[in-house]
Amino acid sequence: MTDALEEQNAALRAAVTERHQSAMAASIAGCPPAQAAAAAVLADTPSIPVDYILRAEAELKTSRAEGWKQVVKDAEPARMARAGTTAKFGTGAVRSDTFEQFRYDLVSPIGLREVARACAEGAAKYSDYNWERGMPVHDLLNHAIAHVYQYLAGDRGEAHLGHAAWNLLAAIHSEELWPHLNAGHLRGPRCEAPTG
Repeated sequence: MTDALEEQNAALRAAVTERHQSAMAASIAGCPPAQAAAAAVLADTPSIPVDYILRAEAELKTSRAEGWKQVVKDAEPARMARAGTTAKFGTGAVRSDTFEQFRYDLVSPIGLREVARACAEGAAKYSDYNWERGMPVHDLLNHAIAHVYQYLAGDRGEAHLGHAAWNLLAAIHSEELWPHLNAGHLRGPRCEAPTG
C-alpha cells in the first residue's frame, strides 16, 4: 500500500468517530442478516468515505434495501478513483491491486507439485519443519547446485529439479529470516571471499 493511501485511510479512520461507530453497530443489530453483514464490512472498511458510511447508516436504520443498494452503488466511483483499487471484472466488481506485484497465478503448478514432493520427502526423513530450525544460505545453495548437476549428469532416479527448487526457496527464506546464520558465509560485493 502506498504512503499516500495509508495516510488517506488513516484520515478516514479518524473521521469515523466513536459515536458513528456506535450508531452503525446499533443499526446493524436491527438489520436482516445479509444487510448486517454488508454493513459490518462497510463499518470496518476505511477506504469508503465517511459520508457514504453515514448514508448507509441512515438507510439501514429505516431498513430500506433499495436505498442500501444505491448507497453501495454510489460509493463505487469514489472507491475506484482511489489509488490501490482497479476495475477488474466486466461485472463492475472492483478489487485491490495490492498483489499485482506478486503474480501467484503465473507460478507453475507442476513446479510447485515437485517442491511439495520434496517437502514431503524431507518431512518423512527429518520431520516436519526441521528445516525451519535454521539452515544457512550457503548450505542450501550447495545442495541446490548439486541437485542441478545430478540432473544434468542424467540422474533421473530422484526428483532433482524439485529438490533444487526447494533448496532455492529455502535459501530465500534463510536470507530474509536468518541473517545471523549467513553473516560471514556468503561472498560480498565484487565477489569478495566470505569472512567467516
